Amino acid sequence: MSENDVQTTLLRQLVEEVHELNEKLTVQVDHDLPMTREQAARFLNMHPDTLYKLARENKIAYSRKGDGKRSEMIFLRQDLEDYLDRMRIPAVD
Repeated sequence: MSENDVQTTLLRQLVEEVHELNEKLTVQVDHDLPMTREQAARFLNMHPDTLYKLARENKIAYSRKGDGKRSEMIFLRQDLEDYLDRMRIPAVD
């Protein structure tokens, strides 16, 4: 095998692995699985601290996972989409 053939084979394997990872990530987003604050912030394209503030102001629905000070915020995709719908600016005809 030439060096070019080896590089081509490695590149194909890498592309295949990227596609597999992308499918796994897409499946997780497609379901209404709970998201962490970091995942939800990425979904909304905002900083996790901004999401935290909005949630604490009851502008975005959330739940808590765990007890006491170590509990973490959990978000559902539908709640995040509801927030986006409320923030939507209608088009003018």
